[in-house]
Amino acid sequence: MRKKASAGFFYIINKWTALAFCVLFILGVLLATWEVGNIVKIVAQPEKKPIYSVDTEGMTVALGINCAWDNSDIPELLSILEHYNVKASFFVLGSWCDQYPESVRQIAGAGHEIGSHSNSHANLTRLDKEGVLSEIRESCRKIEELTGKAPALFRPPSGAYNSEVIGLIEEEGLYPIQWDCDLIHMKTLKEKLP
Repeated sequence: MRKKASAGFFYIINKWTALAFCVLFILGVLLATWEVGNIVKIVAQPEKKPIYSVDTEGMTVALGINCAWDNSDIPELLSILEHYNVKASFFVLGSWCDQYPESVRQIAGAGHEIGSHSNSHANLTRLDKEGVLSEIRESCRKIEELTGKAPALFRPPSGAYNSEVIGLIEEEGLYPIQWDCDLIHMKTLKEKLP
């Protein structure tokens, strides 16, 4: 067995051990640099969020209505909105456009805004980039075919979003819209009233 000669704190080692050590050291530095770069990149980017509300001069309410299931209440909703001279934003699914094209046309014909609510009500945070883009593009295509107007608004299904989803919505030229008060909030408020 060969003895290693000592030179203070250092040992003289064979060239293969030295080469292996150098390679591991360089890989460690590269990995650490990559990780730090990604952490800095993630921390430096502000979180993207949808629009919850906007400042206005007077007291104003923006009414958003999601159309994802059936169309049985559309005639009554349109009648009530017309009676009170109220315009709303209807967020429709692409699949809802397929099932109820006449309702989409009625809503648009009554002067209401039609935004997209995705094509199939998928949780966009669980899809890859291409899946999210497909949901956005397909629904917008269907809306434009029925109304003659491309939507400007997009509301993520179930309110589920992350920075990547919001970024993709914006890259498609749409405004991501969220709500800040819904029927669940109204129920809670009603229970607190005397």
